[in-house]
Amino acid sequence: MELGRVLEPQKDFRERLLFVRGLYHEEARKGNIHSSQTGNMLSGAPIASGGEIKSGTSFDQMLAQTYGRSTKVPSLVLHCSSMMVGAKHNNDELPIIVLGGAGGRLKTGRTLDYKEKPERQLCRLFMSMMDKMEVRPKTFGGAQKMLEEV
Repeated sequence: MELGRVLEPQKDFRERLLFVRGLYHEEARKGNIHSSQTGNMLSGAPIASGGEIKSGTSFDQMLAQTYGRSTKVPSLVLHCSSMMVGAKHNNDELPIIVLGGAGGRLKTGRTLDYKEKPERQLCRLFMSMMDKMEVRPKTFGGAQKMLEEV
């Protein structure tokens, strides 16, 4: 797996990383640029016309509800970016990097590219990751099925 210039400092860890590209965030298309693009990224909660966000349970908190009792820190940190290209804010091709293999449940050291595939919602990635941790909601943020390759 080749890393670009920006990720070069992470080269020693590349076999522990999963790169996912080409996903999009449908709800972010409904409102203004900042609140709509990041305000509900981890929950997929619906956004009303004009950018009003109705809060939902985020991906990390879905996992914390199950694993929070068995760890000192009942959450996890996930960084997502709404920019694939710095000069253009959009949610049509979200870059995602997953660090760690969920105790061997997640195959790392690879890149998954969904740019040209149908059904490439970001919330499907979150459903897949929750499934690896044995948390299985029927739907999440508008997604009804997982990304099978994850």
